Amino acid sequence: MTSTARSVWPLALRTETSIRRLAPLDCAPGGPLTGVEVQVLTAPDGAETTRVIVQHPDRTVDFFWPADHPLSPAEAALGAGIAYDGPADFARAELEIGDAGLHIHVDLTDRFGRRLLLDVDSDRPWSGYDFAAPPAFGMDAPTSWFQPFLTGFDILSTREVHFSGTYGGEVFEPKLLPVPYRGGRLTMVKACTGIVSINLLADGDPPVAVSGSPVVPGVPETSPPGSGPAMAGGPDRIALPDLDADGNLIRLVAGTDALPVVLTLYPPLPPAGAIRDAVRHRWELTANGILLAGGPLNLRPAPGSRSGAAGGAGAGGVVEMALDADRAWRGVRGAGTSLAARLITSLVPAFSWARGYHWRGGLLRGPGGDAFLEGTWTNDAAKSRR
Repeated sequence: MTSTARSVWPLALRTETSIRRLAPLDCAPGGPLTGVEVQVLTAPDGAETTRVIVQHPDRTVDFFWPADHPLSPAEAALGAGIAYDGPADFARAELEIGDAGLHIHVDLTDRFGRRLLLDVDSDRPWSGYDFAAPPAFGMDAPTSWFQPFLTGFDILSTREVHFSGTYGGEVFEPKLLPVPYRGGRLTMVKACTGIVSINLLADGDPPVAVSGSPVVPGVPETSPPGSGPAMAGGPDRIALPDLDADGNLIRLVAGTDALPVVLTLYPPLPPAGAIRDAVRHRWELTANGILLAGGPLNLRPAPGSRSGAAGGAGAGGVVEMALDADRAWRGVRGAGTSLAARLITSLVPAFSWARGYHWRGGLLRGPGGDAFLEGTWTNDAAKSRR
């Protein structure tokens, strides 16, 4: 039963800002690990804590955190999938980035009794730039469009860093690239001082809904038509809509005031209940004003749906949607970036991963009329690894 009409769109955008700083390290081939990432973040209890992520040679990933500050389950389906996400025995966990340089010290024992020791020290005062990280490229079974956008990002040369790492008694070294950099070689020792993690059309996220027009019940109200963009509170931010005078969706706004994330529709997208024929739009995703991706967004009424009947009784489809990308991040630019960084991020295929992502699905309603999204992401790069 619907008493207050609502408009719904087959889109969902959410950002997460609990990670305060992080250092991802790619390991040289032949060692016990292929990657390590150290994060400092805000736990659900409000305390600052540390999470350590390791990737194994089989591309599975473990997430470790101290038992005294439990963390919510990780969402990103990194690599070949998450093998473990839980507490470990931490003797030490430090990540400092600033004028004194980069300093990482980790001593933990995992669930199998394997000890991870990591010490990274660089005394070069830290400075950095905006960077769109590409973990989505390596995801075999993505559950969202996952894009970490990093601020204060930089990467170190062999002359700038002292590195020592063992896992289960086996030594691992940082991966080196055959690129001259700051008087040495480019290492894959990286860090950043800020991050916003972007999830577009994540599995299980609710569709965008606004009160004021015929729509599917059961979707949380956000803001009225014409209200303009608004920011949700907390570290996990569901994007809020900006509508034109006709109630069409112009954009979704998430992130923070200092680091906005915006999904813009061209032309503005009508509510699902108003889509009576196949329509073609375009989408564009930006962070801090930097283009991350964009492409075609095609929608049509679901077979058997009635025109304007998004809030009708009974279960079934409302609209079908296909989202693709034909534009991707162009790489680092501007002051503070090196020629090596500009060339690598412009030419290495992993950084243009967006063009290989596709979403197919739509907006459905359950027997009670509740609206939900159902769809699947595919990653072209995963096909080449099979």
